[in-house]
Amino acid sequence: MRIYVTGASGFIGRRCVRQVAAAGHVAVALSLDASWIAAAQRVEVREIDLLAPARAPRGRSSTS
Repeated sequence: MRIYVTGASGFIGRRCVRQVAAAGHVAVALSLDASWIAAAQRVEVREIDLLAPARAPRGRSSTS
């Protein structure tokens, strides 16, 4: 299952991303600043501003 976590660079969001990945799902971490997370299995990081959705999301993936 692919689970999207908004605010993934925040206190709660980071922990949610870890728990989702640890449970065997793919966590899609949505954040204004994608530099906070190191490459991790089952985590896709997307840099996005939800207040300006016309901007295409950028990201990196390590879902191997």
